[in-house]
Amino acid sequence: MPLVPASQIESRPIAWLWPWYLARGYLTMLDGDPGLGKSWLTLDLCARLSKGRPFPNGAASLGPANSILLTSEDGTADIIKARLAGLGADMSRIFLWQREAGEALPRFPSQTPWLEDMVERTGAVFVVIDPIVAFLDASVLVGSESQVRNALDPLAAMAQRRQCTGLMQRHLNKQTSLRALYRGSHSIAFNAVCRTCWLVGPDPDAAGRVVLAQHKNNFAPLQPSLCFSMPQTEMETTLTWHGESRRSADELVAQAPLRSLQLARACAFLADFLKPGPRLGRDVKAAARQHGVSKRTLDRARANLLIKIHYVRSCTPNQQTYWLLPGQEMRADLQDPIDAELEPVWRKLRADAAELSKT
Repeated sequence: MPLVPASQIESRPIAWLWPWYLARGYLTMLDGDPGLGKSWLTLDLCARLSKGRPFPNGAASLGPANSILLTSEDGTADIIKARLAGLGADMSRIFLWQREAGEALPRFPSQTPWLEDMVERTGAVFVVIDPIVAFLDASVLVGSESQVRNALDPLAAMAQRRQCTGLMQRHLNKQTSLRALYRGSHSIAFNAVCRTCWLVGPDPDAAGRVVLAQHKNNFAPLQPSLCFSMPQTEMETTLTWHGESRRSADELVAQAPLRSLQLARACAFLADFLKPGPRLGRDVKAAARQHGVSKRTLDRARANLLIKIHYVRSCTPNQQTYWLLPGQEMRADLQDPIDAELEPVWRKLRADAAELSKT
């Protein structure tokens, strides 16, 4: 392993996938709480690259280019493909790892040669790993700086050899640090290995919007933050970008105390759990406990999302309740025939009882 004089090394400028935001040949970290659109954001970037459309700030892309997406959280055949279609992607240019039943996830660093082979075969310039901790070898201690570096260094070397951009996603920890650099879960080595780092957080200036903020850039000054809003209904199929935001990544974490983060996680859980349709109240509460959501936070999330409660067998000791998202309707096969007929009566009685309780 000989040393080489600097004079013999050929100079090469930084190549950009997204000018000043995403460098080719290097890794990028994207941190943020669940439910804030990290996956939507990366799919939007894949879709733009596939058609050669400009990036969200108007910067030109490379032209039609290929991407690889490794995800362990969303289904490729239903959720991801539908979202890509809504975003106007060229499906032939986005390569998904489709997990078969019982199949293990690809693991890194042990399967980095496999990923490099896939990058070479597909010609991908953008590789997304969502979330990175799900794809690490089981032996990697994610809280250890040395082990995280040893796990990510082969990925970084692969990105250099293939001149592709690797974007890894990660959730936030529960600390209340005012520095975005320290809010990513597990070891800070995840950010140290990456040359650019982003964070997404709720926009303090506009309800329903999310800010994408850069908090590390080894090649240029920090770039302007951008804000976007996610689809709010099934009829909406694309992100809406709203231009630059004055908020920095440090401001975003300072605006989000632990209580708000817990509520955001609870809202994301509830919306996801109820998305397929009405669920029994007891099932919702049991799943919430498994996700570490307290009863009080669950009640706040229910109010925040305007969850409706439908009563079944309301006149018997075996009363059941179903939770419904706004716009959802109670399915006939879930409803007791007697209660369906008497529901207007019970609704009025409950309303009268609620009014009496106020006096």
